[in-house]
Amino acid sequence: MTKKKPVTKPRQYRKQGLTQARYARWRNCSPQTVYQAKKRGWLVLFSDGSIDPKPSDEKWAQACGRAPAANPMAKAIAKGSKVEPGQAQDTLQTEKIAHEKVKTLKTQLVVDQMQGRLVSRELAEQVLFAVLRAARDAALAIPARTAPELCAMADAAEIRALLMKEIREALAFPNVTYDELLKQSEGV
Repeated sequence: MTKKKPVTKPRQYRKQGLTQARYARWRNCSPQTVYQAKKRGWLVLFSDGSIDPKPSDEKWAQACGRAPAANPMAKAIAKGSKVEPGQAQDTLQTEKIAHEKVKTLKTQLVVDQMQGRLVSRELAEQVLFAVLRAARDAALAIPARTAPELCAMADAAEIRALLMKEIREALAFPNVTYDELLKQSEGV
């Protein structure tokens, strides 16, 4: 006995363009508005009844003197451009995009701070102040420390060599740890 093939329904073909509902979502207007535009002949249709969006937009603009409000999110995705708040066509969607960007940046800052890649500005200023103060103190101590030796020297080359050695030591990064710098900066 031969097996019977199961009966399958014919596949629905894919439409060439957009349905009325999809076109309405794409253009950020109601389906009723798209229906009225189709009824008035403002839309360019394919043979299957679906809407060809680009020529329809042009025909719509000619018929009523302006194009329907474009969906800014769809435009941004299509162009790959950045949508920032404050642009001429602010809508709820552009504000949502901007809000999500800000939330993402805040989250990234929190993660960076938790992982130790980011420190507060105040702490950085305190540490920098402590380092610069140590370098300044070392530089200001050179005359008092080297005066007796310099008085005993007569050769200009020896005096120069001694001063250069002292200046290099004063300008070298202080031999203190990060924790010591924090303790010093807290005492400021």
